[in-house]
Amino acid sequence: MSKKTLRPGKASESIVFGALLQEGMDVYPALVDDQGIDAVLRSPNGKFYWDVQIKSSASWQGIRAWSDIDAKSNYILILFNSEKWEIIWLPWSKLKRYFPATGYDWGDVFLNNAVLDKLRKEGFDKIEKLRKYVNTAKF
Repeated sequence: MSKKTLRPGKASESIVFGALLQEGMDVYPALVDDQGIDAVLRSPNGKFYWDVQIKSSASWQGIRAWSDIDAKSNYILILFNSEKWEIIWLPWSKLKRYFPATGYDWGDVFLNNAVLDKLRKEGFDKIEKLRKYVNTAKF
């Protein structure tokens, strides 16, 4: 993979990290991305940690991720639309509800307008809701 191919993804990760930091969250970017973890979020009291995977594209339909990850209650998937600068996030416990595993080799998280509308309606486009979740959720 060329360096130019990695640039948009790394740029999007940096934008998401900045948004999380501005919301007052403790964000620890991973030095190595070989286990599907781009960062770790820490609760303010330091008792809880969340593994974060960030996927991005210039369009919602261009994002591909996996819903059939190892069962980890402390996993958060963040999806970023780099054209609209919009974030959608989901804890692992909600992934299967919106994205049942399909067995495809290239990801089974497919966003369409119907799914996006549901996610927005439930507040998964609100970064402040993510902050509250990180600060209060226990797993």
